Amino acid sequence: RGLRDLPRRHEFAEPLWQADELALLEYGYRQVLEAHPEDLDALYHYAAVQAQLGRLESAHEVLGKWVRQAVNQLGMTATEIAEALNDDGRFALLRLPTVDEGPAV
Repeated sequence: RGLRDLPRRHEFAEPLWQADELALLEYGYRQVLEAHPEDLDALYHYAAVQAQLGRLESAHEVLGKWVRQAVNQLGMTATEIAEALNDDGRFALLRLPTVDEGPAV
């Protein structure tokens, strides 16, 4: 299993994301991580669920694991990681305003 079922996992998860079924997504990604703790995709999406649920400390913790593994396993640079997170609206609550954006209101 693991990465072999990634397309199927995304196929099942997409409608849940669209319907904001965060509890189901949290349960599903937690199940994957219990069986495969190093699964980068599950770590990333589990962090997104935590961010969407407002569990920002948990989201930061899980993202920290994802970042370390993304660097080690995929060779991602800090810029690539920052762009991936910035482009994903699910992490908006974790963003700090840039100089151009000014303070959050």
